[in-house]
Amino acid sequence: MYKRQRHGIVVTALGLSQVITPVMALAETTEQEQTIRTLDNSNHLLESTSGVANETNTSDAQTTETTQTDRSSEESGEATSKTDAATTSQSETPATTSSTHTADTTDSTQTSSSETESKEAKGAEKSSRVSTRINGQELLEKGTLLTIAGEEFSQTEETRILNNSPVKLKLDFEINDEDYLAGTTAVFDLPEGLGFSDMQGTNEAINASWAVDSAAHQLTITFNQSVHDASFSIELTSYLYSEDKPQLTIEIGDQNQTSYTIDLYEEVDPIQYVSEKNVFGMQGMVYYNTDRTLSGTETLSLHLVETPGASFKKIETQPLKVFSYEVDIKGKIKPETQTALVEGTDYTITSNSLYNTAVEVKQMDKQKAYGVSYQFTMSLTALTDYTSSFSKGYPTTGFGSVQLKQTAAQNRGFSFTAATSKDEKEVDSRYYMGVASASFMNGLSKGNYYVSIHQMPTEMKAGQQIILSSQNGQPITAKQLTARDAFYQNVTFTDYFSVENNGDKLIVTATKDSNLTLGSTNITVPFDQKDIILNVSTPLIANKEFKIVEDNYVEPISVLNPNNAETAWGNYDQNGAYMSDTSINIEGSNSQPIENLQMFIEHPEYLSLRKVSKVGFYYTLGTDYTIEEVAAVSYTHLDVYKRQVYIVDDNFFNGNLMKKMITESHVPYSMVEIISPEELDSFLEGYLTDVNDLFLFSIEMMGFDRSFQLAGRLREQCKKCQIAFYGAYASKIEIKKLNLICPLGIIDTEEKDVAMQLRNLLTEAIEVKRSLLGKKHLLKIVSKRELMIVDAEAINYITTIKGERNRIVFHQKKSVCLLYTSRCV
Repeated sequence: MYKRQRHGIVVTALGLSQVITPVMALAETTEQEQTIRTLDNSNHLLESTSGVANETNTSDAQTTETTQTDRSSEESGEATSKTDAATTSQSETPATTSSTHTADTTDSTQTSSSETESKEAKGAEKSSRVSTRINGQELLEKGTLLTIAGEEFSQTEETRILNNSPVKLKLDFEINDEDYLAGTTAVFDLPEGLGFSDMQGTNEAINASWAVDSAAHQLTITFNQSVHDASFSIELTSYLYSEDKPQLTIEIGDQNQTSYTIDLYEEVDPIQYVSEKNVFGMQGMVYYNTDRTLSGTETLSLHLVETPGASFKKIETQPLKVFSYEVDIKGKIKPETQTALVEGTDYTITSNSLYNTAVEVKQMDKQKAYGVSYQFTMSLTALTDYTSSFSKGYPTTGFGSVQLKQTAAQNRGFSFTAATSKDEKEVDSRYYMGVASASFMNGLSKGNYYVSIHQMPTEMKAGQQIILSSQNGQPITAKQLTARDAFYQNVTFTDYFSVENNGDKLIVTATKDSNLTLGSTNITVPFDQKDIILNVSTPLIANKEFKIVEDNYVEPISVLNPNNAETAWGNYDQNGAYMSDTSINIEGSNSQPIENLQMFIEHPEYLSLRKVSKVGFYYTLGTDYTIEEVAAVSYTHLDVYKRQVYIVDDNFFNGNLMKKMITESHVPYSMVEIISPEELDSFLEGYLTDVNDLFLFSIEMMGFDRSFQLAGRLREQCKKCQIAFYGAYASKIEIKKLNLICPLGIIDTEEKDVAMQLRNLLTEAIEVKRSLLGKKHLLKIVSKRELMIVDAEAINYITTIKGERNRIVFHQKKSVCLLYTSRCV
């Protein structure tokens, strides 16, 4: 848009005034430029007609410009125009013209001096408007915040919107009665709370270009031509963003002082739990409304899942407390803003049982999170329904257990669920340990067992008893008994219980009321040429006892299941010991390996020995053993190595599942045993390490990196035993953690084909052992702490250690091994 302006010059000569034809100018021509051009035209006219001096011309120009706005001067100019011809003829006499012009203009100059000063002031004011850099806020008439669909945000109500949401910012600029030269830039500070990327564009209507500087948070507009009285708009793509504070006020900075109130949010857990201690119960803070959506009166609750047939009680260690907190946009609690609420004024406890705790908060602030501090332990008090089982995982040995019924919780055990009127979340869950169970103590060691009773905090009143009995009358020997509280801390056993051993019965009597967990106990029972059967009773289940051990007495060399021999047309050529098939039982060990076995068949025409091609997946005919027929008698030579698999897990259910899969894999082994983390130390004290043994550590054990700590302890004692890990997402374990243990492998239970993973791992373990034991020149050295099998050809030299009497050092080609020489064999 352009505004046309009229400029005229009035010249007085011989008492007559003359008006130069007005000059029409566009908006980009400034007043200074127009004045200069008018003066040039005036000078040229006067020089051509009268030859008057430059100084006089300048005075005439100023007089003319001053009198231009005077309407009476315009009238006199019209009169003067009638005498132009006379004036022109008179101007042919230079002297006369000059003197007359000077006289005529003297009064005019004096009368217009005050007007000239006013004009200079106006020029100074005008010069500030045409500077090369101006404040863009002065030009911004209106700013509008729009959704990406083009709808304006509310200016009267707060808008809740996702953080980083794209928006549009429309800026309407207006230039009123101002002139800006080409090249002038207007800098506009963009609103805080809006994020921008570097961008640029043009406005064709006014021939201007613009650019956004995201770092400076500014918009710069450059006018490519002079501008006067213009209106234009620029629309920018932006996004709402906050790193911390969720509530923002977007102030546009326009003439209307437009602003918008925004409440930003992110998708966060509305309920969060922070545990302070590892406890059978809850010891920590549950935070509600971390997503800032609730307000007014609200009930914050905590529920314990029902366990079929089981009753628990609550033991409060600290009274329930409620706090409020400020929370950032990501749902993170700001602990420094903790404010304790007052019971009865700010909140009311409407229920406070183990199975249902409810707190009613009055006038909840939508922008705050509320934390409820739960400090209590749990104790199992009674069982009316349960799961009891007994199975033979070995040809002649079986173990039983008594377990709580599974729940719908994540770990099939107890579960606490926190809830509001809008949300619900399982904040803590844990599997149930067994009521009673047993397993082998150390390898396939018949007559030597781990017996576990009350493996979770259980209520026992003074006088109540736990009884372990030997059904066939063999005496029971028990090592030291232990107990732990609900915080998994050891307590002095004799402070709460007394122990009585009546030969075939072990009786534990409560001397005071307690809520404790009993540790696993090493129990030994002699066979005395009878089967060992151990039964247990507990006050949890009145008038009921359960078989947890049945170990059949077997002669060192005997036939198992003799009535199940296959007929001649049978085609099974694998080891049938775990399938109730007829098998020959032969007892051997590392210290007494079976090197030559002769089997004589009295009537070979009726019963012949089939040449078994493989025993499991490892022992192979012709490689690990041979079968030769000599004079109508089959002679079998077997190289049998003891193989043991230890499962270290504090979840009896998961451990048994892994044990079952190992059994079903048909990979040869001597035994599979489950060891709890608490039992590992005592186990290792009497453990003779062997490269043949495999330890499987669960990565889901309670406690930070507990499985790696236990595996590291084992690795310190046993440099060559094989270690592996299993559990959910085991494949995502950090490499640096694995490098510290150097495990054989991992089993990810969240992946498909877990059984195949397990079989591959067991097969690889066998191959490692086979590779080592298959060397021709091996030294087998048995010491107090471990069994070392060393390649004799790899030993450079052997030295003693100065100042030590019970250790020597084997310097090998690729490693250095220490051996304790105390009681070396």
